[in-house]
Amino acid sequence: MARTTVAQVNKALASKGHNAELMKDGDYYGFFGVDCSEWRTYKLRVTKVTDLTVDQWVAQYERLKLKHEAQFAIFDLPEGASTDDPRWRQGHEDGTKWSNPDSEDPVYVSGWCQGYAAKYGADRKKAVKQYRECHERHKNAWANSMKERYRY
Repeated sequence: MARTTVAQVNKALASKGHNAELMKDGDYYGFFGVDCSEWRTYKLRVTKVTDLTVDQWVAQYERLKLKHEAQFAIFDLPEGASTDDPRWRQGHEDGTKWSNPDSEDPVYVSGWCQGYAAKYGADRKKAVKQYRECHERHKNAWANSMKERYRY
């Protein structure tokens, strides 16, 4: 069996339409390029390119890509739900006002993200990030108010 090389992995990634390359980054290998420029995790704890086969490297890339895309799935309306749903409409209204989201219901969250995106011209990544930041602030503010109220 031939030894795996970075060139072979990059050729395989390109042949599958991926806009990324495998490169050494410090002690480990990672994926770099347009497709993965915003990934939180882009490196693997692999120190030698020969530790994996070309197919295994491509599979690792595709696993990381799916993991990244799943982080933004809350933007999409859940299957079977409708924009006529009062939860989605309330979320959409709250998102356009940039108000603190007070629900983790997937239909509401989708509405909030889409409302924010429509009002402020944000892409789905920006809208999801904003939802998460606002929701976290809202949860922290609520927790702090309970601490004050009950002095614990």
